[in-house]
Amino acid sequence: MPIGTNNHHVDDAQAIQFIRGTDEQTIPDVRLTKSRDGSNGVASFMFEQPSVFDSSAELGTSRAST
Repeated sequence: MPIGTNNHHVDDAQAIQFIRGTDEQTIPDVRLTKSRDGSNGVASFMFEQPSVFDSSAELGTSRAST
């Protein structure tokens, strides 16, 4: 890829799962930080209204009935 070219590719196969088998539907705000010397870094994912809580309530109901 030539320098200065922005080639953005979205791969639908990528997903975040807080519960195995259940993809998070909310797109997070991602912030990347690193130390001054570059030896450490942190990626913070902020979700406004994550759907994981909807899924966990459903899983809790089905588990209680078994």
